[in-house]
Formats: sequence, C-alpha cells, structure tokens
Amino acid sequence: MAALTAPEATDRTFERVAEQGGSLDDLNAPFAALDQDPTGSLDGARDEATMLLDEEPQRVRVDLKPSVHAPQAAECRDRTPQRPAACGVHRQQVVRSLGRDLAGSAVRGSTGGVVSEVLYGERSWNPLARTVQLTEADLRRGGRSTPLGELNLAAMAEAFQRGCWLGGGGAERPLEQLADGVGIVPVTRVTGTTTPVRVRQAAEFARKLGELAVRQCGGPQRVAALAAQARAEDVPLWLARRQAPGPAGPVTVAVDRRLARVDVWGPQAPVVRIRAPHGFHRESSDPSQGLRLTVGDTPAQLTLNKKRRKSKSSVEARLPGQHWVLRREDLTTSWLLRDEQRVALLTCPARRPALDPNTVLRPLTPVQYESTEPLDAVMAHVFSVAFGLGDATGMARFGTQRRAVNSGEPFAVDGDWDRPWFSNLGRAGEDNEPGGDGWGEDGGDGGDSGGDGGD
Repeated sequence: MAALTAPEATDRTFERVAEQGGSLDDLNAPFAALDQDPTGSLDGARDEATMLLDEEPQRVRVDLKPSVHAPQAAECRDRTPQRPAACGVHRQQVVRSLGRDLAGSAVRGSTGGVVSEVLYGERSWNPLARTVQLTEADLRRGGRSTPLGELNLAAMAEAFQRGCWLGGGGAERPLEQLADGVGIVPVTRVTGTTTPVRVRQAAEFARKLGELAVRQCGGPQRVAALAAQARAEDVPLWLARRQAPGPAGPVTVAVDRRLARVDVWGPQAPVVRIRAPHGFHRESSDPSQGLRLTVGDTPAQLTLNKKRRKSKSSVEARLPGQHWVLRREDLTTSWLLRDEQRVALLTCPARRPALDPNTVLRPLTPVQYESTEPLDAVMAHVFSVAFGLGDATGMARFGTQRRAVNSGEPFAVDGDWDRPWFSNLGRAGEDNEPGGDGWGEDGGDGGDSGGDGGD
C-alpha cells in the first residue's frame, strides 16, 4: 500500500519477490530504476508484442474500451485464463499480489536481477483467492511457496514420460484423464507425501510441471536412468530414500507405513525387506502379525513378543544358522543381538534435534554399531525403522489395515490417487497427518518411544 503514495511507482510494471530481511525504508529509488510503461498503452515497458487490440475478441475489446486512454492502462484485469497474452502483461514481469504490503519484498524489473519465468499462473482480483503459480524456482499455492528442491521431480518426471500422472501412494492415472478445466493434480514431495493441488487448468498444470520435472532432472535420458536404477533396487522412485553411514558404506532406508513396506540395503549385504501381503494385524494369533521379512531371497521367521513385563519384550528374526533379537535396554534404547552377541544399540531420536533449517526429511534413528558385519548394519536399520524401541520394544510401527497386493508388492488403489498421502517422514506440517510422528502417533503400534524428531 505504501507504493500508492510513491510518485516513482506510477506506470511501473514489476514483480514482487519475497526475500529474507527487513522492509524497504525508501520505495522511491527502487521504482525509479524501472523502465516506465508507455503512456496510453496497454502493454508494460518490456511486454512482448502480442495480439493487436483490433484482433482481440469482442468481449475483450468491450472490457478494455473504458480504459484505453487511462494512465494506468497496463494494469489490466484478470479476464480469461486461457488467453493471458491478451492482458498485455509479459509473464516475466508481473505477478501482482493485490492488497498486500511491499514490506519485506524486493522489487525486480527491467534493471533488476534474474526473474523466474512463470510457467503456469493463475490470477485473481480477490486477494484471498488461493491461486497457483509454477516457476522454474518454486510452486506457489496461495500464500505458501514450495521450493522445487522439496518436490520429488524424478518420480513425477518418470510417470509423466510414460503418459501418466503420479498420485498418492504411487497410484497413477493416464494424463488424458486430467480435466482441461478445474481439477485436482497431486504433487509428490521428496518425503513420499502427496498433496492434492486444486488448479483451474489441471491438464495444462500437469503438462507444465511434468516438462519442468524432466528438465530439472537432466532430460529424458537421465530420467530413464533414474527409473532403471529404481527398478534394479525394486523400490519405486516416489518412496523417500534416506541414508546412514555403515561399516562398509552408506545404508539406504525406504519405508512407507501405510503400505507396511520396508526396504533397506547397503554394500556387501543382501537387501532386507518387510511386507504385509495380506495386511498387518496386531491382534492376530500369527507371531509375525502378518509381516513377512526376507533377507535377499530367503524368508526369515519373524516373531513379535510384547510382554506385560517390558524387559521380556522382544522382536526376533531367524534364518538358518543366524538369529537376530531386539531387546529393551531402558526407556528409550534397545539392543540388537545376533546369536546372543550385541551388534547395535538403537536409540529413540531426540524430540527436538539440532538440524539444518533446510533439512526436509527427518533423520533416521541413531544406531551405534558394535559389529563390522555389513548385514548387521542393514538389520539394525530394519529393526529401528519397523519396530518400537525402549519401552515400545516388541511392537511394530504400522497401522492395522488390509491393502491390495500385486505379485506380493503393496500398492495404493486408484481412490488414493487424488487424496492426501502422508509419509510422516518430513519436518514440515504438510508431510505429517495430525499427530503423526512415526513413533506410533501415525496409527502405528510402536508407541511414542521418546522421540518425534527422527525416524
């Protein structure tokens, strides 16, 4: 609003870009540095030459007629989203936020810094409207801005190249099913969470985001390479991958509690997986409660023992010649033993760990190795991400539900495609359903073992 009293702001076309820092004390100098719009013209100072006024549709000429000779003619109204060029506003110059203060913003225009190109944009004269805008830098929904670095561009690009659009839990729909008008387009985050975004032109938004995702990943060949790697790992691209140091190299962990699936692998060790082919049932008489653990291609005998006396609770995994057992040590820690020898101490993460502010994913459970065997390190992370620790030892961190299966692999049904899908693995609120902390508050049975700062 302060710009209304700045004479230098008259007939200036600019873009607001929110940045860290204090407000501008003097608005005159930034506005004076911008090129002034031509007097009596509908176009901004550096707008591209678009459709001539005489060639505009009749309804547009009628709307413009009262203001053809107005001094602020460059401020055209939001008339038809299908024809943004008719407004005479270059997409790199104007993104107006009506009714908002300029405090805390930087004004960038013809003499300013680099301005992100608007790939898809919606405008409204209503300052409370939840418009959507996609640029080369971020995705904006109403007052919320999500950097592209927080989106799982590889997963969306891979589905896009196959003519599909990725939704909640890995569900997909053909691109031709997306509406040309108002519709929902799911957006997948690096955490594995999927957020439905309501846009005015669903098919167009998906196309722009898909093309951007492919470019940001390095092009079609790079996307194909990432897809091939995911197939080799037998872990979908949309699942978040987190890593922790291991005795032979990084240990990679992927988990989705709603699907009751865990995949952990590392150098010099077979991949260890947990699935629930017929669903996880904590009240089942089956000692494994429906969970199946495999080490490479070898199935293990899994037993969950939750006793009234906490020190007697345990989780066991048996292979021919090998036996791992998780036992409670104290309130927040448990020991993993192999053949009665301690191999790792697992500790519930601190409630508020000191992390880099830019960290998106929650950290993995701290693991203190007592063994140099690579398989012991992999098993330690399997137990830490799938089962409760400390007082919650003997319990699994999955919610009870029956899910569809496809050749033994869990997948989301089509009804999940356009619904929120929370992974509860991120630090942001949009990654976690109410109360979801990965330690039992997300519908699992692992209990709040003292930590909601990690997983």
